[in-house]
Amino acid sequence: MQNYCVHYVFGDTDRNQVLISFVGTLCYFISDVFTPIACMLESFIGTQKALLFGTFLVSGGLLVSGSATEIWHLYLSHGICFGLGSSIIYIVTMTTTTEWFQRGGKASTATGIVTSSIGLSGLITPMIMTASNSKLGVGWTFRILGFTFFVANLVMTILVKPKTLKENKKSKNNVGDVIQWDLLKHANLQIFIISAFFQVLCVFVPYFFLPSYATYLGLSTTQGSYLVSVTAAMSCLGRISVGIIADRIGNLNASIIFSLLGGLSSLCIWTFAYSYPILMVYSVAFGFFGGSYYTILAPTLRIILGAERFHAGFSLLMVMTSPAIVGPTIASTIESISPLEPFMSYKLFCGCISIVSCIFTLILKLRLHANVLAKI
Repeated sequence: MQNYCVHYVFGDTDRNQVLISFVGTLCYFISDVFTPIACMLESFIGTQKALLFGTFLVSGGLLVSGSATEIWHLYLSHGICFGLGSSIIYIVTMTTTTEWFQRGGKASTATGIVTSSIGLSGLITPMIMTASNSKLGVGWTFRILGFTFFVANLVMTILVKPKTLKENKKSKNNVGDVIQWDLLKHANLQIFIISAFFQVLCVFVPYFFLPSYATYLGLSTTQGSYLVSVTAAMSCLGRISVGIIADRIGNLNASIIFSLLGGLSSLCIWTFAYSYPILMVYSVAFGFFGGSYYTILAPTLRIILGAERFHAGFSLLMVMTSPAIVGPTIASTIESISPLEPFMSYKLFCGCISIVSCIFTLILKLRLHANVLAKI
């Protein structure tokens, strides 16, 4: 939608490119930083009522976005309202999944299946947007997405059930119970937060700028949307695959491999991608390897902190990594002052930051076990 909004609604200028990028940035920031509030909400009103509330916020934000006439309107509707709803839905589904699969050695696989739905949504949504934008315009595209998300999330609300009674969670009645700052003294958690921060910093850059890069190369907006769709589809497969692999070789081992290959795909493929076929190869590679963080996040936190401190650690990590959501905006700012060829800074930023994240994950692994080949 960023590409369509810039080109057909607000005007294709460098300033508007940066301002529009803040919409998605704000949405993801709100989604992360309000994780403790989402946990408290679930404790107060229960799992399904929280999911229903999140569903109304997500769909309401999209519907209102369809009437936006200024960029700041999108900050309120899509950035804040949609972001709050996404935060509630994400935290409730992730914690509920970990409750059901604490034992049995399949936690990463289960988490991978759940998070793969994000990739599946990314596969279907661009197709809807391309057809709707070309025939009905941006406003009705937002509205159609709002109704679509409402139906999908309503089904999810009906199906998701907590494993334990919420009476067991009533201690989480204030932010101090949900987010425990003393966990920051935990050295291994510090390293994992740094690794996660860098991973979040770069993971959304291709999703934001591949369509614009395709347009720059002279490709059609339809081809640009296909690139995002393929990236999302491969992310769906990649998140399930990394979950299965993580259960076999260890979460950190799988994360190191996938983060390294994701970074190398940006440096070695996207850097030299000046045609549609090569861009498609990059979309496949980055999509498959680039989203591993969201699959191994919860299982790895359980390894580092244990089950009792998992919820507090999860909230803390989401809050601490929330500033990294400005990754696409930082990349866009660097691009605006870069002397390199257009879009080269995006390619280098995405690849180098992913490899830095991989290095910190390797450090964490060696702290937990000196044997490089150990299953962790």
